[in-house]
Amino acid sequence: MQASRGDPARLYDELETLWGQYIKTVGSNIAALGPGKPFLDYWPVSNDYFVVFNSNAVFLGHIENADLRKALIVAYSSAKGLIDSFRLNNAMVEKLDIAHQAQALNPSDVTSRIAQVRLQTLTHYGSVLKEAYTEVEAAVKNALRQLQKAGVFTDSTQKS
Repeated sequence: MQASRGDPARLYDELETLWGQYIKTVGSNIAALGPGKPFLDYWPVSNDYFVVFNSNAVFLGHIENADLRKALIVAYSSAKGLIDSFRLNNAMVEKLDIAHQAQALNPSDVTSRIAQVRLQTLTHYGSVLKEAYTEVEAAVKNALRQLQKAGVFTDSTQKS
């Protein structure tokens, strides 16, 4: 990909930076999530974090290296899917909180059962988040490797 058709070094920088921030904020918690455990934290995701990718998406078709092109698309698509998964998890955490509040205000078998079902749903979804994390991790690392193989290096590249 030529500089006039997007800048792969900027894609590298974006992927590396976003992955590092994700690991520092919530990714390490997902990585450590045990089997059969819910992810009960609320992780706010409200922005489009992929500014460089989105502004260069029109140039992806100009990348002659098919492995690199595919790796970038898979990494970004997987990461966007993970963000959607967190949005859904956040909504479920909020519903669990509401169920617990309802149970505290009006203890009954019904409110208890609702809270229990909400927790079971989050417990099941914990494994979905963990699997999505694993897929994104592999996709991002592959995309970074492919960018390195293509000769795209930045000051911080050698640590991946």
